[in-house]
Amino acid sequence: MVEAIIDGINYRLDKDNQTAEVIKRGEGIYNDYKGEIIIPETVVLNGGNYRVTSIGKKAFDECKSLKSIIIPDSVMTIGEDAFCNCFSLKYIAFTDSIKTIGKSAFHRCESLKSIIIPDSIKTISWGAFNQCKSLKAIAIPDSVTNIEDYAFEDCESLKYIVIPDSVVNIGYHAFHGCKSLYEIHYDGTKAQWIKIIEDENFCAWSHPYFVHCTDGHIEI
Repeated sequence: MVEAIIDGINYRLDKDNQTAEVIKRGEGIYNDYKGEIIIPETVVLNGGNYRVTSIGKKAFDECKSLKSIIIPDSVMTIGEDAFCNCFSLKYIAFTDSIKTIGKSAFHRCESLKSIIIPDSIKTISWGAFNQCKSLKAIAIPDSVTNIEDYAFEDCESLKYIVIPDSVVNIGYHAFHGCKSLYEIHYDGTKAQWIKIIEDENFCAWSHPYFVHCTDGHIEI
């Protein structure tokens, strides 16, 4: 493995597989990516071409002036805490190549108002969008079966969410502290929703709410 900064972005290069991972550039000001970042599909070093396939753990952690990021089709994994504490991040573009969004990947991205989760994602990881305080709406794709603990906790501006009937588990405090969220749109039946919330560990909301199901409404 070789580490190199190419066009201002730090990578770990795997010569054997000809792949690259975006990694943390350093501590404090050394990791302070600013403005718009466009990650390329491939990077070149010493005549070798490397396909960018992942954004590593804490790669953009604490980049408080980062405003937008565009992720190419080649990237399949976003690591744990990858964009944690990016307070100014307002826009991020995903593609359907993304298979995994790691734990707390977007924790405290307080300026992020909307996000489109690609339909290649099966699990919304532990705390993935925790404390995204400006997030107003979210549509969860049919590919998702599991919303893990604290996934959207304290998203206090969240008012609208669509949950598909593919979801069979909603984790502990997944929507706790979402004080603007009083209505859920669920693409399954009332019986299916009740089965989800009957789990002994279910404590997803911190206040009463309505669920709009395909066969009627439930007030919880």
